[in-house]
Amino acid sequence: MTEKLSTGTKTLLMARVDRAEELWQTELDQTIAAIPWLRASMAHLIALNDGTLQRDASDSFVAAFDRASDAVMCALDLQLAPLEPFALCIGVHAVEHTDSADSDGAARLRDIARGGQTLISAAAAALVSARMPAHAALTPLRDRVRHEPVYQLNHPGLRTEADEVPHLPYGRVVR
Repeated sequence: MTEKLSTGTKTLLMARVDRAEELWQTELDQTIAAIPWLRASMAHLIALNDGTLQRDASDSFVAAFDRASDAVMCALDLQLAPLEPFALCIGVHAVEHTDSADSDGAARLRDIARGGQTLISAAAAALVSARMPAHAALTPLRDRVRHEPVYQLNHPGLRTEADEVPHLPYGRVVR
């Protein structure tokens, strides 16, 4: 199900299950039972928002979108979906593609996001600002280490804490 990206600007959505190792160790039966629902929901919501699944593992995935607004809508749909026992950490980043996907920015955002949190790079936020999903907003996060603004996707249905992002070691900048 992996497709080669065309050239031009693409928006990448990278997600992982928060505390995946802990879930596999402490809630094995529930985790095994819930993985098919997670994968089906992920595939459905990516397709519904005109995305393409790029890579898929049992507890993480990468999707590409032609429009940043579609990626943000997909992230919101994923965060609002009933995926218990899972909480997703999502990063969204817009990049210029030539032959292959540069996913470092989205991966870094995904890696610092907490469960249920979607972090969006300044590049993606600039593209989506006029086309936000209904009742959704981007909140700038304060982080003294970053050189580029990072935004959190907020919506009344999300249980996220504004203005909280784990501090990064120096030198880890979203590009």
